[in-house]
Amino acid sequence: MALIKAPTGHEKKRAEYCVEWLQAQGIEEVLSDECTNVIVPWNIQSGKNNCMFMAHLDTVFSEETELMIKEKKGKWCCPGIGDDTANAAILLLLIKYVHEKVKKRSCGVWFVFDVGEEGLGNLAGSRKLMESYGNRLRWVTSFDLYTHHIYTSSVGSYRYRIVVKTKGGHSYLDFGNKSAVAEMAALIHELYGYQPVGAGHTTYNAGVISGGTSVNTIAQECSMLYEARSDEAEALVECENYLYEALKKRKTDDVQIECKKIGERPCMGVVDTEKIMRIAQKCSDLIEKVTGKRPAFGQASTDCNIPLAMGIPSLCIGLIEGAGAHTLEEWINPESLTKGFQIAVGVFETVTEEH
Repeated sequence: MALIKAPTGHEKKRAEYCVEWLQAQGIEEVLSDECTNVIVPWNIQSGKNNCMFMAHLDTVFSEETELMIKEKKGKWCCPGIGDDTANAAILLLLIKYVHEKVKKRSCGVWFVFDVGEEGLGNLAGSRKLMESYGNRLRWVTSFDLYTHHIYTSSVGSYRYRIVVKTKGGHSYLDFGNKSAVAEMAALIHELYGYQPVGAGHTTYNAGVISGGTSVNTIAQECSMLYEARSDEAEALVECENYLYEALKKRKTDDVQIECKKIGERPCMGVVDTEKIMRIAQKCSDLIEKVTGKRPAFGQASTDCNIPLAMGIPSLCIGLIEGAGAHTLEEWINPESLTKGFQIAVGVFETVTEEH
């Protein structure tokens, strides 16, 4: 799976691999939806007595990124191998195990390989799943990242594409004309002067900047991808208001600015946090028993953002030891894969017994 390229929005080959692998194990009911999510129903119940276990197929890396597993000092190194390929591979094995070894119980399960979790995917796969099955779910578990954290709450975000346009011109002959690059730089400087309000943790970032024509051209156009993140919905609104005010101040007759919101990940809604923490403690005990290390509880932006916003209790749990997510040096410890499978089975038992 690690060698099958799967940039966000182009997960089809990995999805096909999952379908073929599952069918080769004799699992007959393997579904897919219009988002390319791969869905395996098991013992589905009427009403809301169902859970979901998911792992995402996409990575942050482009089609041009070379994928090769290199072994270094006992580690397997490859872009995307830990986020989220190893967890998805373990989920495949969990599905096989459940179909072959586990007796039916009062709780039904949807196992899912979803898409669009990373970057500008805007959690498209999770959104579609919650649209289709959310009213029949009592719990969601996302297998993502590493065993040193269990994510019990969500971080929301707003993402924007901002474009600045000016007249531009020749760097010598037209010196003094407004430069789109300079105007964007001034805008970024102002945005980084924002002081977040409220008790939550709020951040912002100018992630990608591009523009200009040549070294001796006053730039006519410059674009930027910008985001704000927070664990409080109100703080995101405040960040957005500050952004719009900054844009308004910088617009003039010879400086045009366009801003489009291109992504929105919701913060937590009204949800049973006592239930989340009760199951999180059980899962933490399990991970410590298997690995000898107790994970910390934290908050992150994951597929769980969508169910949590809808009031569906959810946890994001990593199954493997590794680090370097979103870098070319990403690695996992292959010895942790067997332990990861033990954890996955234990989490499955914990969640389904709870329900």
